[in-house]
Amino acid sequence: MAIKFQYNKVSLQEMQKQLKARADALPVLTYKEAILRSEAEKAKKRMTVLEEQIQQKLKQYEYLNMLWQEFPQDAVSVSEIKTSLKNIPMRGGNLSGKSTMPLQLPTLGLRRHRPPARPGSALY
Repeated sequence: MAIKFQYNKVSLQEMQKQLKARADALPVLTYKEAILRSEAEKAKKRMTVLEEQIQQKLKQYEYLNMLWQEFPQDAVSVSEIKTSLKNIPMRGGNLSGKSTMPLQLPTLGLRRHRPPARPGSALY
């Protein structure tokens, strides 16, 4: 059973409009992709720098490990993760008429837990 396509003038014009809209959107989409790629690269570089700083700080305070073993491991935990939007300026126009593109950035909120009172301590 063969499928037949019939293109009349109206459907052909509609397809041409869709093709034109997609062709016009292509430069904007490629620009957004390039911006996102560069932002991801910057974030990766920043992440490696921060990881190196963390490792340096851990080595710097390594002699205090015995002291930290006295505290409970759940003394600090992540209470919530908040995200914020950062607008990236765009060159040229885009389909929505906006001159910026939003990018979502996460931030962490830390909460300190009060350790439970130990038997024999002044707080017990």
